[in-house]
Amino acid sequence: SLGGEQIAEQLTASELPLTLPLQEGVNDFTIEATDEVGLSAPPLTLRLHYDPRVPTVEWTTPEVGARSEIRRITLSGRVLDGALPDPAAQLTATLTHEGAPEERALGFCDGEGRFSLPIVLSSGLNEIELCARDLAGNSSCERRQVSYEPPPACVELSTGPFTASPSLTLEG
Repeated sequence: SLGGEQIAEQLTASELPLTLPLQEGVNDFTIEATDEVGLSAPPLTLRLHYDPRVPTVEWTTPEVGARSEIRRITLSGRVLDGALPDPAAQLTATLTHEGAPEERALGFCDGEGRFSLPIVLSSGLNEIELCARDLAGNSSCERRQVSYEPPPACVELSTGPFTASPSLTLEG
């Protein structure tokens, strides 16, 4: 039976395999087997969740084309399964610099489908691919580019061009 509705009265081994259509969401099956002499096995109950929807990634940070003077940034946003948050999604972030993958970060969403993953940038243009995968195995990926441009070195002198001090202090 499927969802309380009987699918077949009786099948023989020669009629197997049997392909059953699934409805989106929860599908409950009860399978009973009886041999040719009338001996029955205990019923087998099977619950399948059919989820054809692909999760989507909504980025909060970094913004498209972002530039950062900070090497360690946080990827944040949320994952949706259709219009609903997907709290069970697994995330994989891959940072590519000059064509070579450099860093991977793995994470999960919280109960509201939100994520926050730290990642370390390389100098110059970094491409980040963020992939979300739900429990059913559906997945999708989004890409963003972020430039890391460290600030120029800065040195301050503690004195003017003339001094009576026998030492010089550099700060930076």
